[in-house]
Parts: sequence; structure tokens; C-alpha cells
Amino acid sequence: MKKIALVVVLCLPAVCSFAANFAQPACFLKYYDQIVSVPVAVEQDALGGNYHDIGSFRVRTLIAIPEGKNPWLLIEVYAKSEDDDYRIITSQKLSPPFASVPIEVIEPELGRSLVYHCESFQ
Repeated sequence: MKKIALVVVLCLPAVCSFAANFAQPACFLKYYDQIVSVPVAVEQDALGGNYHDIGSFRVRTLIAIPEGKNPWLLIEVYAKSEDDDYRIITSQKLSPPFASVPIEVIEPELGRSLVYHCESFQ
């Protein structure tokens, strides 16, 4: 006897509307010679998101889609402190089309550099 699995994918109205009307952005991080693309989560509030560690930095990216409001892209950069905890050093909020120029962030203690930028793709 064959078993069949049924998978149901629910889409919240705001998230479905975003997917239909906006291009999914991609964010890129450059740390020394290393360049990585980081995923961008789409959520109804700004509490979640995806975290990506690179060097002594941690970057959080997400698109917040509050009910009845315009979506926005949040990019936060954290640096590791002496007690091995992360402290936020910059936060940027972008409106559609979610594209940014390259931004350089300098780690306060060690002077290490991280450059990030985001692009929208159709």
C-alpha cells in the first residue's frame, strides 16, 4: 500500500501580498576577501529574522510586513564584545525597492571592517 503525504502551505495575507507585489531582495556581506549572500526572512513583525555570523560580526536581516502598513527591510549589524556577547553597532531600515549602496561598518574594538549592501531582483 502506498502512503501519500499531503502538505498544506499557509500564507498570511500580508506575506502573500508582498510575494505578489515586490521582488525578493538579497543582501551581501563582505568581510576581508569573503563575500556571502544572506537570506532575508519575510515576517509580519520585526522581532524575528535571519542571523548570519561572519568574522566577529553578526548580521540580522528581515522584511517586516505589519498589517495595513508598507513593508520595510531591516538590516542590523552587531559586533562581538569582550564578554563574547554581541552589541548592536548599526541598524538600517529600507523602503521598497530595498536596494542600498554599500555600507561599511567598523568594529569598535579591533577596527575590523564589514561592508554590506542589498539588491532587489525581479
